[in-house]
Amino acid sequence: VHPFYMILEPDGKAHGVLIFNSNAQISRWGYKDFDELKKVVSRNINAGVPLEVVVFDIDYMDRYKDFTLNPVCFAMTYDVSKTTSLDSAM
Repeated sequence: VHPFYMILEPDGKAHGVLIFNSNAQISRWGYKDFDELKKVVSRNINAGVPLEVVVFDIDYMDRYKDFTLNPVCFAMTYDVSKTTSLDSAM
């Protein structure tokens, strides 16, 4: 269940917003490696920019194959499956 806010306008028209669509996100194609991604996330957090989701397109993949990591540029030094927040990943 996600919070949903709906506004009914005076003319009878309505519109709504699902909160899960309104979370602060960074989405970008072109990160050269995991260190660059960490710098961008840290810079935003340190600047006080609210951030809940990071999406980094297909850059992390090994030759753009699904469910793979580039072993050179995006080698992870921790278990991503156990990471529960951006802070623990930095």
